[in-house]
Parts: sequence; C-alpha cells; structure tokens
Amino acid sequence: MFWLFFNSVFVLLAIFTVCFLLEQLFARRPRPQGRYQSWGVHAAMAAVNNLGLYFFLPVTAVAFSDLCMQKGWGALNQLQLADTWSVVVTVIVFDLALFIQHVATHRIPLLWRLHRVHHTDQHLDVSSGVRFHFVEIWLSMAYKFAVIFMLGAHPVGVFIFEIVLAGMTFFTHANLALPIGVDRWLRWLVVTPDMHRIHHSETESETNSNFGFNISLWDRLFRTYRDQSQRGQMGLVLGIKGFQDKTSTELVALWKQPFASSPESSGSSSSDPR
Repeated sequence: MFWLFFNSVFVLLAIFTVCFLLEQLFARRPRPQGRYQSWGVHAAMAAVNNLGLYFFLPVTAVAFSDLCMQKGWGALNQLQLADTWSVVVTVIVFDLALFIQHVATHRIPLLWRLHRVHHTDQHLDVSSGVRFHFVEIWLSMAYKFAVIFMLGAHPVGVFIFEIVLAGMTFFTHANLALPIGVDRWLRWLVVTPDMHRIHHSETESETNSNFGFNISLWDRLFRTYRDQSQRGQMGLVLGIKGFQDKTSTELVALWKQPFASSPESSGSSSSDPR
C-alpha cells in the first residue's frame, strides 16, 4: 500500500501547487500581511493529522474497503453489482455521507467545537484546506469506515473519492477568482471557491449554508444553498466572532481551542453549534 500512499501524495501536491499558482495570478481578495506565517501552522496540522493516521491506523480506508469486499460485507457486496456501477455508487453515496457529516459538525455542540478550529481562519487560501483538529480527523475517519462497512464501498471508488475530496478541498479554499460566467456554470455541478467562501462567513446564517464538499447538488436539494453573501465577496468577513486572537493563529492554541472556554466577548454564536 506504500506505493498507493506515495502516488496519492504526489497527485495532491500537484493539485496544491496548481491552486497556489492560480491564486497568485487571480486572487479574489487581498492577501493580508504575514499570511504565510499561518502556512507553517497549517503544514504542522497536516503533518500531524496525516502521519498520525498513516502510522497508527491499522488499515487505510481503501484497504478496509478491500477487506469488506473479500468478506462480502456491506450492501453493494451483497448486491454484486458490476464494478463500474459499484464505483459510481460509492463515490456518490460517500459525497452525500460527508455532506451529512458536515452538517452534523455544525449542529452537534461537541463536534462544532472541533470543527470550529477550521472556521476560525480569518483568511482563506489553499492552505486552509488542511486546517483541521486532529480529533476531528480521527472521528471523520471512523465515520468513513462505518460508511464503507455498511455500504460495502468499492475500493476503487473509495480511492477516487479520497483523491477528489482532498483535491477539491484545496480548490474550494483557494483565494481564487474564477470568471463570473465560469463560476456560475460550475456551481451547477461542483462547489466553487466563491460558493464555499460564503460558508466561512462569520455571519451565522451564511455559515449554515453551502455545506457541500464536491457536488453542489446536495445544498440545492436540502435547501442550504446560498448564491451570494449579503456583503459580497469583497466585503465578506471570515472567521468566528470572539476568535480573532492567538487562539486562531497559534498551533498549540488551536489544538487546545475545542477544550477551552469560549471567549466571553464572543456571544452565543461562537460557542453554540451553528
């Protein structure tokens, strides 16, 4: 499985690099001074999250789905669909499952405290895509394993989804201005940077919108889609009220943040699930 891990990392680094270059050429919003200091924090979080899973998790998601296939566990393995259909169903169901998980992280208080770490970033760029608390990463992986077990997810479908998910995470968080026509057309199919940036608004009603990761259909279907921010893309204020200090910029503070009391000045919106 090492070759699979190595090639996945290579592909994702290529996607990251392309998104980084594009946001240098076609930036949506001005880059704040000292922003690259946050990159070190985000890189450390990514290293801890990914290396922790790699070295301490007994099997990868792809390997576990292969085990389920061999054992005949899960709905798709019982139905014995053609491989092509199993892959397609796996990718679509996985995307819906993670949409539901994302909504849950905004609705359930404990999960929101963990996910809030991601939302306290006050400026989005491609590096924001790896800004997640390690406990949330482990819970997310456990959730994925449960989906794989119940669905009988096809290993190829799981592999494709994981690559697409990570790549789209870089793309949707990029400080990238797509042409208006391209953005509007793409939104009928996938999540775009402008669409996802609204989800990172400090305005609670906007934070509770645009939950999708890859496919934009789910937000339209479940009526959580928001076309534009009230303030527009340039006036959009990002982050969480009450978390504008070191709790949103320093590595150890970010790891401690879910377990610390919410700032008294933050009001209900920063401590309550969104």
